[in-house]
Amino acid sequence: MWVSLPIVVRSTDLDEYSHVNNAKFVEYLEWGRYEWFDRSNAGEAFSAEKDQELGAVIAKMEVSYLQEARRGDALSIRTALVRLGGKSMRFRQCIFNGEHMICEAQIIGVLFDLQARRSLTFPQALRARLEPLVVVL
Repeated sequence: MWVSLPIVVRSTDLDEYSHVNNAKFVEYLEWGRYEWFDRSNAGEAFSAEKDQELGAVIAKMEVSYLQEARRGDALSIRTALVRLGGKSMRFRQCIFNGEHMICEAQIIGVLFDLQARRSLTFPQALRARLEPLVVVL
């Protein structure tokens, strides 16, 4: 399931070069993942797991910055879950300015035991809720 989040670049998003800084792009990607969790209803599944002291954390982020974004640009942050492993999940995210991809990212998240402070294998109930959401590329 692909989810798209439209945003408009604000003046407060710019750095001294009058374009969006790389750190702000990472924040945009985070907004896109939150939107994916909300619209896919996967957030509900993780909320139930949080009651058991489990959460999802980012283990690896690979970001390619292809073009700059400037004040007033209407961007679209597109997010999909593309792989579900034993302990990890991989997201593909793209930021578009119109029809042009300006940023691409691969994000690996892991299920995390908040008490033991280590990664865990996905419980079957959570896996069953996430598997139908995986997009095959």
